[in-house]
Amino acid sequence: MKKIKAKKNRNSKKVAVINQNQCDKSPFCPVKRVCPVGAIVPLNEGETQKKKSIFGFLIPKGYKVDEEKCTGCGVCVTSCPMQAVSIAKA
Repeated sequence: MKKIKAKKNRNSKKVAVINQNQCDKSPFCPVKRVCPVGAIVPLNEGETQKKKSIFGFLIPKGYKVDEEKCTGCGVCVTSCPMQAVSIAKA
């Protein structure tokens, strides 16, 4: 018998999705730290961040996923303490 390999459809790429309502927007985001390709970036990246916490840390407006970088590995899903990250088809 021949083994048939499944063809990957480029339109069915899986990527991480962040639910902004569940995200706590921590400046120490574990999801951002564990991403092996650096696909998790602050929403306000490139802007001057003016809001600081009382301890002097910059507070991001939230985080987003760079779909070009994301490989859909799912490491971020298991590391989010707020359960704000899921994997979906792009």
